[in-house]
Amino acid sequence: MKSTNLSLLPDHERRDIELQRQAALLINNMRRGKITRSAVQAEINKLPEYEQEQFKNHLNKYRSMK
Repeated sequence: MKSTNLSLLPDHERRDIELQRQAALLINNMRRGKITRSAVQAEINKLPEYEQEQFKNHLNKYRSMK
């Protein structure tokens, strides 16, 4: 397994990894009944507009995984 020091990545790549992490956590919490769709939408709305579409794509990716 290859390890990577995330602090050495460019800002946009680190941000994308963080968005993926947040999306996976939200979907997991939604599946476990800890949060609702409205809570997920609130998290989407907190993001800048230029990141919202990317975040929605990550959410859809993790939602489609079983």
